[in-house]
Amino acid sequence: MPVGEALHLARTGRIADGQSVLALLLCEQRLRG
Repeated sequence: MPVGEALHLARTGRIADGQSVLALLLCEQRLRG
Protein backbone atom coordinates (compact mmCIF):
# COMPACT_ATOMS: atom_id res chain seq x y z
CA MET A 1 0.00 0.00 0.00
CA PRO A 2 1.42 3.39 -0.96
CA VAL A 3 2.20 5.65 1.98
CA GLY A 4 -0.10 8.37 0.68
CA GLU A 5 -3.01 5.96 0.44
CA ALA A 6 -2.36 4.63 3.93
CA LEU A 7 -2.26 8.16 5.31
CA HIS A 8 -5.52 9.02 3.58
CA LEU A 9 -7.20 5.94 5.07
CA ALA A 10 -5.82 6.80 8.49
CA ARG A 11 -7.09 10.38 8.29
CA THR A 12 -10.55 9.31 7.16
CA GLY A 13 -10.80 6.81 10.01
CA ARG A 14 -10.79 3.69 7.84
CA ILE A 15 -7.90 2.16 9.75
CA ALA A 16 -9.29 1.05 13.09
CA ASP A 17 -5.93 0.39 14.76
CA GLY A 18 -5.14 3.58 16.64
CA GLN A 19 -1.47 2.69 17.06
CA SER A 20 -1.08 2.19 13.31
CA VAL A 21 -2.70 5.55 12.63
CA LEU A 22 -0.40 7.26 15.10
CA ALA A 23 2.66 5.57 13.60
CA LEU A 24 1.61 6.61 10.10
CA LEU A 25 1.13 10.22 11.13
CA LEU A 26 4.53 10.27 12.83
CA CYS A 27 6.16 8.70 9.78
CA GLU A 28 4.48 11.23 7.51
CA GLN A 29 6.25 14.07 9.30
CA ARG A 30 9.60 12.32 8.80
CA LEU A 31 8.90 11.44 5.16
CA ARG A 32 7.89 14.96 4.27
CA GLY A 33 10.77 16.34 6.33
